[in-house]
Amino acid sequence: MRQVNQVKLGAEFIDKQAHREMHDRCLWAARMRRDKVAASIPEWEEMRELASQIKLHTLSQLDSYLQQFATNAEANGIHVHWARDAEEHNNIILDIFRQHNVKTVTKGKSMTMDECGMREFMGRHGIDIYEADLGERIQQLDNQRPSHIVMPAIHKLRSDVASLFARTLGSDKDIDDPHYLNSVMRADMRKKYINVSSTKIN
Repeated sequence: MRQVNQVKLGAEFIDKQAHREMHDRCLWAARMRRDKVAASIPEWEEMRELASQIKLHTLSQLDSYLQQFATNAEANGIHVHWARDAEEHNNIILDIFRQHNVKTVTKGKSMTMDECGMREFMGRHGIDIYEADLGERIQQLDNQRPSHIVMPAIHKLRSDVASLFARTLGSDKDIDDPHYLNSVMRADMRKKYINVSSTKIN
C-alpha cells in the first residue's frame, strides 16, 4: 500500500512539466555525484560486492545477529524491546511515552518508524510527533508520505515548499529562496526543541 501511495504521489507531480524536469535534473545530479565518488575509488566494485555478500549473509542469519546484539546491549545496561509487527512496535513506544507523561516529541529520520506508521499512530493517541529532518518535515506538513528513501520531498519545487510553508507556518509565499525557507523551518522547529515537555528520540 505504501508503495502504491508513493507512485500516485509521484505521478501527481511528475505529470507537470516543471516538476518532471526538476525531478529528472535532481536525480541525474545525484547519480553523477555517486559515479564521481565511485570512479575515485579503484576497488569500488570489489567493495560493492563484499558489501552485498555481507548483507546477504546477515539477512540469512538475522535472528542470531539480533540476539547477539540484544545480549551485548543488555550487558551494557540497555533495555531491548522485541516487536513482532508494526502494531506491537507502536504500542511499546506508546507505553514508554505514557510512563514518562510525554506529549510532544521531536524525532530524527527513522525508516522503521516510518514503515510502522508511528507518527500517525501517536497522533491518534494524543501525542504530537514532529519530524526534525527537513524533507520529512516538509512531507509531514503536507500530510504526505516521503516520495524517496533519502530525499523525501524530491518531487517538490521550491515554490511548492514556499506555498506550503506560507499555508502552514505563516511565511511569505512569494519567497522561495532556500536560505529563507530553511530559516522558517528552523524557527518553527526551535520552538519544538525548547519546549520543556519535548523528548528527542533516535
